[in-house]
Amino acid sequence: MMHVDLSHTPGLLYALAYWLSSTFYIQLYGSPFSKGKKFGISAGFLALIASFMTLTDGVSAIGFFPCMGVTVALIFFYIRIATHMPWANAGYYCARAFILGEFSASLAWYLFYFFVTVPGLPLTVWTTILVFAAVHALILYTMFLLERKIDYKIAERFVERCFSLVIYCLLVVYDVIKKDCRTQSGIHNKQ
Repeated sequence: MMHVDLSHTPGLLYALAYWLSSTFYIQLYGSPFSKGKKFGISAGFLALIASFMTLTDGVSAIGFFPCMGVTVALIFFYIRIATHMPWANAGYYCARAFILGEFSASLAWYLFYFFVTVPGLPLTVWTTILVFAAVHALILYTMFLLERKIDYKIAERFVERCFSLVIYCLLVVYDVIKKDCRTQSGIHNKQ
């Protein structure tokens, strides 16, 4: 029997989700390396991100955003190193891999929480693995079906043209989140 705070998603599960989603996009894009070298790069990234996210699991609110920045940077460099794609394209696929990883890890944990609390499945490592594997298999297969018809050369040209727009949107979202966090914590000026 595991002892887990069900209200908190473990960092290791997010690390696995980021690895799966990044590897998914690397496989779709293609890699110039042999299978052995691809495996080494992939295993190295998995060990690195799993270690980092396990060590920083449960970090305070102040350290959360810097840790997420490091996580995104790790995903970015994994994609960039494994594919040798241009920097802007690596940024685009990094954002997609991050969003897919966040979605799949969150959904897997919510379903795990549901199956443990409502029908009363035992809280074991095998239950966690079963739910997590099933959810990720379903999500990645669905994404494969959706993305297999995309011509990535057209997507590359689109990314090159729209990269500045993406950066601008990210800055706007960051500014809104920052203002929302200040408002919720009472750090705004009352005039």
